[in-house]
Formats: sequence, structure tokens, C-alpha cells
Amino acid sequence: MVMNLSERRCGIKPVKVASHHSALAELRWPPTPASAELAEGEVHVICVSLNVSPDRLAQLKATLSPDEQDRAAKYRFQEGKDFFVAARGLLREVLGYYLGMPPERIEFRYNQSGKPELAGSAANRDLHFNVAHSGADAVFAVTLHRDIGVDLERIRAIPEMLQMVSYALSDSEKREWDRLEATEWRRAFFDCWARKEAFLKGIGEGLERQPSEIEVPLRRCQPEETLTIGDHGCKVDGWSLRSLSAGDYAVAVAVKGQPTRVSCWAWQPQEELMPAR
Repeated sequence: MVMNLSERRCGIKPVKVASHHSALAELRWPPTPASAELAEGEVHVICVSLNVSPDRLAQLKATLSPDEQDRAAKYRFQEGKDFFVAARGLLREVLGYYLGMPPERIEFRYNQSGKPELAGSAANRDLHFNVAHSGADAVFAVTLHRDIGVDLERIRAIPEMLQMVSYALSDSEKREWDRLEATEWRRAFFDCWARKEAFLKGIGEGLERQPSEIEVPLRRCQPEETLTIGDHGCKVDGWSLRSLSAGDYAVAVAVKGQPTRVSCWAWQPQEELMPAR
């Protein structure tokens, strides 16, 4: 099931997203390069499929910590358990690629909002990351020395769309919404929501904030365009917001400061790559 923040708060029944449908093909991001050095000011956004073979799942599960394996065991349905294992294992693999260390050696700690951060021997590397899931896919955003947030949403039909718009959009966003054609509503809502959630995750507040307090554009945007962010009607300085949406997916990344470059890739298994050190 995929249920975003506004659906949970509105008490709306979550909409099941087909698990076999992968964002990888629709996003059309190129494969991860053999060596991808993460320079100061750069942001890398990596899309992964959580639909993996049983052998691959077992390989990823072997890299998880005992507490992660305990969390996986608490899932009621096998699909949710498998997706959690794949997501955490692939996150470890991607971070290991940047850190130049085995995935199973990576340690995490969690802030008050539950946002994971690097701990242990990797804590002093100052590699910041964030994770988002939608159905059978996930995206990881990584950068150096700055806070970051990312969101991925499958654009889909929601019967309670207007109820969610009433709850999640600010007054100015509702005025912009009223100028849209009905055919634009679905994409506009999910683009808007992905942008808001990316920023809220970046500042580490998430569920603690009402989405209507944050203001972002609803219009279609180019990936290289930096979007404005408002908070209670005032412009937010010191943060950059990019929309990376494509196909039936809304993707957004928010990073503190102004990135020099945002690169997007589809992940390849670690054994096919030469980790950047």
C-alpha cells in the first residue's frame, strides 16, 4: 500500500499501487556510472526497483543489521516484508558504493523524527541521504555536508482527490488549483505533494507539520529549475527544490543551499560497479 501524509491525516483509505509496475523504465534515468565521485555541492538521486529475485533478496537480507531484520519480521504480509528488506539492503549497497565500504558494515542512528543518519565509522564522512518509497520502487538522494529530502509518488486516481486538495493545499495554492483544467489535477496534486514532502523530510519535520503550511508551485517544471518554497506565506531562504518528475511518477528533491548539479541514475548491482572512494 502507498499512503501519503495527507491521506493518513485525512483518514482516507490508502490506494494499492500495483507492485509489478516499476518507475525505472518510465523515469528513463541512465544507469549508474562505473565510478561516480560525489563532489561538494552535487546531489545524486538514484532510483531502485524493489522487485528482486529470491536469491538477490537473500543477498540483501544478509547485509541487514539485527534490528532491521526484526523490523522486517513484524510486517504482516510477505510483500511488505520483502520490499522493506530490499529497500534497506539496496540503501546499504548504494551508501557502500559512495563510502567505499561493505554494506553490512554500515551503521545507522535515527533522529527524533525517525530519519536515519550514518553512525559508527562512517559518521565522520558527512554523507547525507534520504529515502522515499512508492509501490515497488524507491529513490535515494545523497549529498555532502547538507540536509536533504526526497519524495517519490506514483501518479494515480484517488476518489477523494478534492478532499485531499482542501486539506493539503494552502489558500494561494488553491487559487492556482482553480485555474487548472480538470485534466491537469492529478499530476498537479502529486507534483505538489512530492515537493512538499521532500522539503518537510529535508528539514526533519515530516509528520509534525501541516502540509498546507508549506507552499510550492503546482505547475509542470523542468528538472534544472529551482522552485520557490513558502512557509506560512513567507519565502524560505537557504533551500533549493527541484522537480524530477517523469511518466506516471512525481519525484522531488530538496537540499539545503544551492546545489551545483543534480544527477539522476537507475541503480546497478554493486558487483557490476567500481565503488568511488
